Amino acid sequence: PIIEQSLYFIATSRPEQALPDLLALKQKLPNDIQTTEVLARAYEQSGDNAKAIGVLEEALRLDSTSTSLNFWIGNLRLGLADAPGAMSNFKRASELQPSSIEPRVAIASALFSAGKKTEAFAYARAIETQFPNQLIGTSLLGDFSLADAKPADAVAFYQKAFDGNPNSSLAVKLHRALQASGKVDQARTHLRTWWAANPSDVDFMVKVSETLIEQSAWKEALSVLNEVLKVSKNSSAALNNAALAMHELKEPQALSLAQRAFAIDPHNFAVLDTYGWILVEQGQLEQGLTYLKAAVAKAPKNLAVRAHLNKALAKAGKA
Repeated sequence: PIIEQSLYFIATSRPEQALPDLLALKQKLPNDIQTTEVLARAYEQSGDNAKAIGVLEEALRLDSTSTSLNFWIGNLRLGLADAPGAMSNFKRASELQPSSIEPRVAIASALFSAGKKTEAFAYARAIETQFPNQLIGTSLLGDFSLADAKPADAVAFYQKAFDGNPNSSLAVKLHRALQASGKVDQARTHLRTWWAANPSDVDFMVKVSETLIEQSAWKEALSVLNEVLKVSKNSSAALNNAALAMHELKEPQALSLAQRAFAIDPHNFAVLDTYGWILVEQGQLEQGLTYLKAAVAKAPKNLAVRAHLNKALAKAGKA
């Protein structure tokens, strides 16, 4: 029951409620791998990668040949900007499963994160050559190009990967690269074409809206989200993003959409942040602060969420 309940808390973005029972169970069953992994997942979701790594390293000492544990620890180290440490785990995972592509992709990403861009690009090209049918290396080259402020190159790589394997993830990446390279009309055509062919792909449209929101293209983002809400009126992500866009456009319905998103997904930090910030901006300061504090508690390292809280505290004279 403890494991099942903990998994439920994690699935509903409440890892802090799972931790006490998991820690107690871990003391009783120090070598139980399931307890260890669920505890690590709870720490990870709560933003404490260091504690998650500590728990998983205990498990790794019991099973030094675990590819999945090495891979998991490596990704957590990347989250702490420990590229050398991550590289060590990814290399070990690759040694354990030399035919697997995932550790190689992770090594390339760790190289890029460490600022070794030339090596990262070379590693990604090697993956593209070694696994030509999977197109993961091609997509990775697109990722690196976009992060390296070379959106035109990213478009070419993503288009090649998308043509070979059209899927939602690559559709999002191609749209983002087209937008970043200034090919706005092509981005819109790509969006309309994919949405027409995949009208149930709500995740694609929500992620496209996030790209537009990042660029402060509020009207276009809202237009995309209105299409989503026609087919998925209870999508908390779409409601949340639409509330944010409406708020920026000074539309009065913003608060009601934020309330709907909160009613559906009250433990999501992004929903709490949007709802709280709109309340603050509309003069409901104390109520808004309650939600913003809850958002920061769930995502303590998110700078945008913390900035909203700090601004609200300053308005309240509590900074």
